[in-house]
Amino acid sequence: MQAEVFDFVLFLEQRQINQSVITDQQRKERLKKSLDKAVALNIFAGVDGVAWQNEQRQDRNIGYDE
Repeated sequence: MQAEVFDFVLFLEQRQINQSVITDQQRKERLKKSLDKAVALNIFAGVDGVAWQNEQRQDRNIGYDE
């Protein structure tokens, strides 16, 4: 999910600049800037990684009774 968030941030930044074609190097530099901004904002400070992972991996009923 983090990668999706950062890709979306990059998408929004590219859209704002209105450049339709960028090189791989430019894309990498912009992604790095976006990641640096995310680190500076500490956007995941309130997320407990272990709790999140446990929530994602909860056992689900697959259609039969045990």
